[in-house]
Amino acid sequence: MSVPPQPPPGPGQPGGPSPYGPPPGGGQPYGSPYPGQPYPGQQPPPGFTPRGPAAPVEKPKEVETAFRLGLLSIAISIVGIALSFAVSGPAIDAAIAANPLPPGFTEQQFRQVALIGSIVFAVFLLIIIGLYLLFMFKMRAGRNWARILLTILGLLWIAMGLWGLAGSGQVLAAGPLGFVSVGLSVLQLVVIAASIFFMFRPATGPYFQQERA
Repeated sequence: MSVPPQPPPGPGQPGGPSPYGPPPGGGQPYGSPYPGQPYPGQQPPPGFTPRGPAAPVEKPKEVETAFRLGLLSIAISIVGIALSFAVSGPAIDAAIAANPLPPGFTEQQFRQVALIGSIVFAVFLLIIIGLYLLFMFKMRAGRNWARILLTILGLLWIAMGLWGLAGSGQVLAAGPLGFVSVGLSVLQLVVIAASIFFMFRPATGPYFQQERA
């Protein structure tokens, strides 16, 4: 006795076509857990190339240039701190000669306060320099957060430097060393600005974005 042929399964039945129809453009079936990839156990189509991890972006030369400029600014800072102590005595003498002493201060007390203020400021600068150096190495390794922190520190340093240059008359009165100290301060501001500029060149974008990826 012959079995009559069975009709093909309809949409939504086991083995039948999808009730939603084929996907637009003939791509993967709806609900594929791997877009653009075959199902586990499914034979890949001819010419299919499996996707692998993206190749790491090489460090651009602009990043290395920004790093070296940052190191140069640190070296200038250390020399500038040493020069500031060398010219502190003549600078204090010029300040005493140009302005009357504050009420209740003797000349000796004024010199002691000025010296203590210079030491505290130098220690503060050394802490900032240490952080700046750490962030420079992290930036060089492709850390975008370090690039942002370096930019913030650099802009603050530039603002402090411009404020210091506005009152550099007493330092210039210290003689040749005073002129050298002011000249190094100007050079440092230019170097820091150049370092920030190179950190944000268009070629550095993919290098810092791959960390987020």
